[in-house]
Amino acid sequence: MGESTDRTGHICISPQYKNAVKSNSVGAAAYWGHDKILELVIKDLNPILHSVKASETSDNLSKKSGAFHEEFKDFTPDFLACASPNSNVHCIRLLAERSKFKF
Repeated sequence: MGESTDRTGHICISPQYKNAVKSNSVGAAAYWGHDKILELVIKDLNPILHSVKASETSDNLSKKSGAFHEEFKDFTPDFLACASPNSNVHCIRLLAERSKFKF
């Protein structure tokens, strides 16, 4: 992989409040339901970075008005995978298998 996998960047616009959501490569792959990419990233990534929390900012390009409301702030990749409209059971299972919480 060319880029460092512990960096964060824009992964999506939140559906309800239209905020810019940032996470690392694990969060991005989980949100978009890319199980093959998620498997590769998790294999090469420090386990501490498997649960990096997402951050959220107001989308500066949108013309919305009103107060800022958080939608995905502090979501870990497993929460992003579940909350996404691109949800993929394989991503959820892959993250659950590596979770520090045992079900």
